[in-house]
Amino acid sequence: MKEDKIKAIYEKIADKTLSFGCRIRYIREHSNEGVVIRKVKNYNEKSWEIQLCRIYDNWIFADFVIKKHQITILDIIWHPVMIWDILAYYKYIDWNDYPTWFNITIEIVEIWKQKRLSIEEQSEECINYIYNLITNE
Repeated sequence: MKEDKIKAIYEKIADKTLSFGCRIRYIREHSNEGVVIRKVKNYNEKSWEIQLCRIYDNWIFADFVIKKHQITILDIIWHPVMIWDILAYYKYIDWNDYPTWFNITIEIVEIWKQKRLSIEEQSEECINYIYNLITNE
């Protein structure tokens, strides 16, 4: 159930742009999951180059620069959802109701125990609260 709530939060809020820190599932020679280190060129979406870190059995390997024609992206997974993503999202959808927004902001800040860690690494209470926010809007 916790994983389903985290997935729903990511689907609603996560940034899926192909940029630094974005996780992707891709095929080069084998199927891999990786994290974008940098997008080298951005002429347009037809000719880009990225550098990835591959994740394999909990080991991280730096990959060389990969051109778009050398890789098949199966899925752009996400950028980690952090506290500021939640605050920015909720501020945007509920700005007109300032007292409610302010109280919710205080609550989020209090229950998000590790401010530098993503939603997956927060308490069950925190995940449930954020999930309820995005499903009850």
